[in-house]
Amino acid sequence: MDMGIKQVKAQKVPDSVATLIQLKSLGVMVSTPSQDYDDSYCISYARNEGAFIVTNDKFRDYIRKLETNPSSNEQEALKREKVWLKQHCISFTFKADEFLPNPDSKLFTKFPYETYRQFKFEEGEDDQY
Repeated sequence: MDMGIKQVKAQKVPDSVATLIQLKSLGVMVSTPSQDYDDSYCISYARNEGAFIVTNDKFRDYIRKLETNPSSNEQEALKREKVWLKQHCISFTFKADEFLPNPDSKLFTKFPYETYRQFKFEEGEDDQY
């Protein structure tokens, strides 16, 4: 039954610009130049900072790029890269306005899932609870 609701891919839905500005001002988001390859920035930054990447991106194009790059076409290097990505990426979803990171993430073997930091965006409230 068609209820008049258009099916749209998630990547086609615009981000909340106000929320993105707040995340950037809090220092929890880093933006990349629009003309550059953002996967490389993201992965390099996470590696250098010992950080995790909160994303639903599988980085397939990044892996394909490595597979076609002669200097990184070594099978062991590719395998290590895939393992690192799997261990350092946290998928997520939302339930209404509640952010839900994947509780099976490797991050939560170090930091318990129940105590993960949550940010509120209403003015005057603490950024943690």
